[in-house]
Amino acid sequence: MLRLVKDMVATGAALCVPGNHDDKLLRKLRGRNVRVSHGLAETLAQLEPEPADFREAIAAFIDGLPSHYRPAGYRGRAG
Repeated sequence: MLRLVKDMVATGAALCVPGNHDDKLLRKLRGRNVRVSHGLAETLAQLEPEPADFREAIAAFIDGLPSHYRPAGYRGRAG
């Protein structure tokens, strides 16, 4: 799934903002000690057989995601 999302964002077919899971994954990929729970174990198991350069590319992808998007023409809430 990470490869699909990364590729879709790269081609402009999708937008992506990081969530808590992504932030925690990034910290783990950067060598930080994190509590592995809530699906992170499955993600790490899926990444384990991947080459190191792919894991590094995923870390760079997550690290480069914007914290939020503002749609064109957005003027805030009315009222």
